[in-house]
Amino acid sequence: MIFKKVLIIWLVACIAQIVIACCFTGDCCDCGASVSKNYSNKSITVNNIDNSGEKPIVTNSTAVNRNAYGIKVNLLRELVASYKNVTPTLIQSAYALDCDCPPELAIFPKESIVSLKIYSTYDFDVNHPANSDVSEFFKVQNNNTYYTINEYLSLLNGSGNYGNPAWTLYDEDDLEFEIILLLMTPPKLNISNKFRIQMTLSDGRIFENETKEIDFI
Repeated sequence: MIFKKVLIIWLVACIAQIVIACCFTGDCCDCGASVSKNYSNKSITVNNIDNSGEKPIVTNSTAVNRNAYGIKVNLLRELVASYKNVTPTLIQSAYALDCDCPPELAIFPKESIVSLKIYSTYDFDVNHPANSDVSEFFKVQNNNTYYTINEYLSLLNGSGNYGNPAWTLYDEDDLEFEIILLLMTPPKLNISNKFRIQMTLSDGRIFENETKEIDFI
């Protein structure tokens, strides 16, 4: 009986020491309440890009150097729901010596992009007549790195911060999303062209839009 009392007193003293120590060092897991929201993809817009300068820019010109052409895809997304998560108590947090508080705001996607295709509305070259899939000739530019479209989608569909899906957002300003597609292998001929972008989502919806006609020079 005496042994049990001594053990209890020792355990209480240890727990108190842990709580005091972590609080004085600023390491207490006193996590605040976190808010989770959901967003949904609604539509896409597309624009021609001129990549002949320091960085790709949207162009309304009717002609562009065929070695500096690209397409900008803007994905319209909007919030659809939100809820407040339970705030952990200080005692519960004190047991977690390695604090890993959730973000104050996490915005989870209702769906993801499973495919992105680029079709040439006109004849692209002798091997790719009108309406051919020419996705293989484009790459995604992201933070000065170039990815094939499939590589980029695999990156976005992987894991991100806090163990959440990479599509998870942590700021509502990030709802604005764009994809820069640069033509890496242009046709050899100087021809007019127009492209149709097709985006398929995980819920089965398909977004489509076309660029304006432009001449490759």
